[in-house]
Amino acid sequence: MKHWRIFTTMVFLLAACIVLTGCGGNGDTKVTAAGGSQGSEGPASPATASPAVAEYIIKVGHTTSENHSSHLTFVKFKELIEAKSGGRIAVEIYPNGTLGNDRECIEGVQMGTITMTGISSAMVAQFEKSLSIFDLPFLFPNRETAYKVFEDPAVGGVLKTNMEAKGFVCLGFAEAGYRNLTTTAKQVKTMADLKGMKIRTMSSNYHVAAWEAYGASPTPISFSELYTALQQKTVDGQENPYGLILSQKFNEVQPYCTETGHILTVVPLIINKVFVDSLPDDLEKAVLEAGAEAVQYNYGLAQEEEETAKQELIDSGMEIFPLANEEKDKFRKAAMVVYDAMKAEIGSDIIDAALVHLN
Repeated sequence: MKHWRIFTTMVFLLAACIVLTGCGGNGDTKVTAAGGSQGSEGPASPATASPAVAEYIIKVGHTTSENHSSHLTFVKFKELIEAKSGGRIAVEIYPNGTLGNDRECIEGVQMGTITMTGISSAMVAQFEKSLSIFDLPFLFPNRETAYKVFEDPAVGGVLKTNMEAKGFVCLGFAEAGYRNLTTTAKQVKTMADLKGMKIRTMSSNYHVAAWEAYGASPTPISFSELYTALQQKTVDGQENPYGLILSQKFNEVQPYCTETGHILTVVPLIINKVFVDSLPDDLEKAVLEAGAEAVQYNYGLAQEEEETAKQELIDSGMEIFPLANEEKDKFRKAAMVVYDAMKAEIGSDIIDAALVHLN
């Protein structure tokens, strides 16, 4: 009888092990963006995780915080694609530079180690130079003009084709608001006030050229290192949309803002082309549709964020000075050197096609 009880116990334990192993198998191995498998170990847990079982995983990496419009756009994309695919595609979102800085996220998408990202076009232009068109100062007097340019086959269509040759599929052009100047020691009210001031810029030749033309001393610094640079007064100021100024708490170390609105921050949603091409036709269609819908959602989100963030910055004590039209015209005139330089590098056709919408 004793031997029978031992035998029964051993059988029960063996059966339990088999059941537990079977339950764990599907959760530990997933089809990744590049079509391989992903073990249980990996980068830090995403802010928005994927379902336990899916045929494909889209790993999104970006550098903004969870409360920024760029992140919320990806949250919407996740909701859309997981619904459209019936759970066959899942999305994991890694914000705050978890998977790397701006350039590393774009490189990751190009190589397939990250599936998707949304980074300022100024950084994507380092991989496909025609994206530099969005670095032209004062190109878009309003958002309606920008959205028309995005949809124009001679501009947005050409840019999407150019990006495919570099390994990216562009699902659409999201945005993150107009860029404005913030400073530490003084309020900038005229272009002359910028003389000798160190202003942080992105690593873009055109951004650097523009701020040189305005009389400042442009200093490229990685976005992830910007707060510390401002805090330590490595630079005197920086320029970003209100949403980023607030979400990154730059107002804690930059009490002044000049509303220049010199560039609308364009954020191409790019996804690894090999991954998209590997999908069955129905899932590829779902990805393209979800991307387009997420971009449309982004437009309302970005506009609301800009208005709300501006008010919150004012409430926090930041002094915002609206640049007078007369002074803004001086900035525009100085920026013409950037237009000339860009036409020489990427050609005038795509720039002229965009300028048509300004008339």
